Amino acid sequence: PGTCFPDHSHDVDKIDAVLSGRFLLRAEGRSMVLAAGAALAVPQGTVHSAEVVGDVAVVSLDAVKLD
Repeated sequence: PGTCFPDHSHDVDKIDAVLSGRFLLRAEGRSMVLAAGAALAVPQGTVHSAEVVGDVAVVSLDAVKLD
């Protein structure tokens, strides 16, 4: 709880999947809350930020495709 990731981007396409807790994700002028069971594709170069919302720690997986 209280963890924030400021605006940043990645050099690879990513998929973020939440196993527990809730993430508020902001990207391209949109905001969405990802809860347990949700996943989101984040294309390479997309500027985004995230923060944990609520009192439950977030457990998430980040996946990238390696060539």
